[in-house]
Amino acid sequence: MTLRSVLLVMAIALAPATASAQQADPYRVASQAVALFQQACLPFTGSPGDLRAWASARHLPETSPQQALPFLGGHPGKVYGASTQDGKMALASEDNGGCRVVVEFGDKASVDTALQGAFHQMGAIVLPVNDRGSADGKASQTLLKVLLGSRSVLVSTATHVHPEAPSALPTLVMHATGQ
Repeated sequence: MTLRSVLLVMAIALAPATASAQQADPYRVASQAVALFQQACLPFTGSPGDLRAWASARHLPETSPQQALPFLGGHPGKVYGASTQDGKMALASEDNGGCRVVVEFGDKASVDTALQGAFHQMGAIVLPVNDRGSADGKASQTLLKVLLGSRSVLVSTATHVHPEAPSALPTLVMHATGQ
């Protein structure tokens, strides 16, 4: 499956864009997504069994394997629904230990601000690795190395606009992998 087809499937899976989601406060949605990322991905990156037990204990519904594919970035794993009244979200647990939160309402600036606040609260040391965007401005990615005590985690935030699904909102992906 190509990146383009994965993005299209993600756009369709996260559609339709409802009026309430379009009117939701971007920072509130970002804060909720970052809270999920902070609670699920940061402590359990590298431990898929523990992450899945955490998701199960919180009664997050597991998606079917077919529905999970576009959220896993080509990696085997499991995906859980984590939507709130403000926006659609999914929590992906990769078999290799990676963890990602996918958000329908992908306001990257708000997520990056909320992430920085969360890292500050945690006392984490954040080292920028890379920050890039597409020439047309429809995609961007920030890569950070986050030091959490004795652990080192790579955190990526990326936004994708879907030209094949113009009614779908942009999606934002926060991804953590161990190092």
